[in-house]
Amino acid sequence: MFGGIILELSYQSSSVGQTLFPFQPDEHVVSHRIPLLLSVGEPGTLLAFAEGRTTTLNDSGPKHLSFRRSIDGGKTWSDRADFFVDQTQDKDFDGANLGSVVYSSASSTVFVALCVGAHSSSSSHFLIRSLDLGLTWEAPVSMDAVFSSAGVSVWSGGPAKGVETLSGRLILPGHYGGADGGRGAMVVYSDDGGETWEAGEKLEQAGEEWPDECALVELKESGHLLLNMRNNEQKDREECDCRLQSRSFDGGATWSEVEHVPDLLEPVCQGSLIKNDLDGGNLYFSNPRERSTGKRQNGRIMVSLDSGGSYSEVAVVDEKDFGYSELTVLDEHHLGVVYESSETCTAKQVFSRLLVDCVIQGWGRYVNFVSNSIRYVVVEV
Repeated sequence: MFGGIILELSYQSSSVGQTLFPFQPDEHVVSHRIPLLLSVGEPGTLLAFAEGRTTTLNDSGPKHLSFRRSIDGGKTWSDRADFFVDQTQDKDFDGANLGSVVYSSASSTVFVALCVGAHSSSSSHFLIRSLDLGLTWEAPVSMDAVFSSAGVSVWSGGPAKGVETLSGRLILPGHYGGADGGRGAMVVYSDDGGETWEAGEKLEQAGEEWPDECALVELKESGHLLLNMRNNEQKDREECDCRLQSRSFDGGATWSEVEHVPDLLEPVCQGSLIKNDLDGGNLYFSNPRERSTGKRQNGRIMVSLDSGGSYSEVAVVDEKDFGYSELTVLDEHHLGVVYESSETCTAKQVFSRLLVDCVIQGWGRYVNFVSNSIRYVVVEV
């Protein structure tokens, strides 16, 4: 684990579709997973994050959490650097999992929430800040008191971006395991710039609805939030093999009844949801749009013009393997995308609104796959 760290970043030119977090056997990294992408500061400044899994492909195990930084919309990137490293690299240690990230424009501060020991009987929760857009990182600060007071033993952020609302509230989405055995989705929020945090209402598992990994946006209507959730219930999903969602009208303190989103099919996987303020506040969603085979394939970008009431397909990113992903707005015409995959694709035109140029590396395992590298793609919309 790091205390505060200071990095010297050098930037390397590369093409669209570059490998941001490659397989690096000389550094004993067996897999890179959990891509996150955050726009910060001036337009074009990006932070891309990933987990470097050092001894096992599993979600547990020791890791170092890494990032790369771009100041030109992804044309060039800094070298990979670690901002958190587990205290031991013992293969049996249940290490850090990358969670939610959020940028406060009010204070130019980046926040990263992570959990250590999420798969064991004892977990620790931390928040790490950067006050200069990723150039330096402060020592981790414990968030355990926030979750213990809410009766939560384990909380893992996202994996997704959080939200800075128009009122200035910072909100981090995540999923939890309760001390009473309950589990579901839950956000935490701060009204003092990230100094203190409070837990919102729990969205607990019930029947065939198991809210889990989630993504959050503030809608066009000020203060209204939309939480889009993976349905982790894999059996007896009679109503819909699709995502779940809930709305909040008080900044995340309370939530509406969980409902299905029939337009957003899923094979049980994380997804990304963003609002494009440069496109009239429309919502864009990415995930593997596949359920019939159970595989994480058919990566699609969907658009909602009615604040999450309905979605339609706007882009095909990759018809083959497509795992966890994250979107960000680059400008009025382009979205940045990071995602896990294991195949190769070349420049292709889809509809007339999408141009993707990528070379993806990874490998298959069982009905799904585990990525060993994470790539960056630019989508024109």
